[in-house]
Amino acid sequence: MKILSWNIRRGSSYERIPKIAEQLIKHAPDVLVITEFWEGPKGERLQKLLKEAGYTYLHTSGGKPKQNSILLASIYPFEVMPSFYNREVHQERWLEVRLTNQDLRIVAVHIPTNNSNLQEKVAFWQEVNAYAKKHMNEKTLIIGDYNTGLPEDAQGAPFYGAEYMQQLINLGWTDAWRFTHGQFSGYSWYSAKGNGFRIDHAFVSPPLKGAILEAYFSHRERTMGYSDHSILVVEIDAA
Repeated sequence: MKILSWNIRRGSSYERIPKIAEQLIKHAPDVLVITEFWEGPKGERLQKLLKEAGYTYLHTSGGKPKQNSILLASIYPFEVMPSFYNREVHQERWLEVRLTNQDLRIVAVHIPTNNSNLQEKVAFWQEVNAYAKKHMNEKTLIIGDYNTGLPEDAQGAPFYGAEYMQQLINLGWTDAWRFTHGQFSGYSWYSAKGNGFRIDHAFVSPPLKGAILEAYFSHRERTMGYSDHSILVVEIDAA
């Protein structure tokens, strides 16, 4: 199974949405996680194009217009799970589904940035790690834009919250990209100064570690200017 995650940058533009859909479809993923998805005309256009491409099952996290939220699209049926995240702010940055045929949980997240209230970022991370502790014995993938990375994933000072990512690792969850790339450095977003950071991640629960087949970034979409983030693709044996 191929699962793709991409931050499309403030919902992209209405005119560029067909190109966004085209880039997504080229990768032929089974499941798509889109962060910085915007409800409204842009979001409706993207959903229509994905449905026409065979992504029959779609659900959004229900953000307000012009609010960064999440779209999840799949060729496989899924059920939307009650949100574990129960704080008043940033509810639109969390979406959990269970692929019914594969009994696989996918949690799509968009952790707040360093520019947000840092306490809100900490609170979000605490929810992630509480969820990870509760569901560590189930087949689960937490994927999306974490806006966080360890020191080895940054050119310069890492984004705030690295200790919470380390807690996730200490719980027994596996960074799929690091698992398949060893000590190699790779970045998914670059600052205005040109410093690279790996802030887009997929972590799998202990039962899924042996199912990781590959994890990689597609940088073409970022260098072509479709978004400021590279695409993250994770392949797992979901049998």
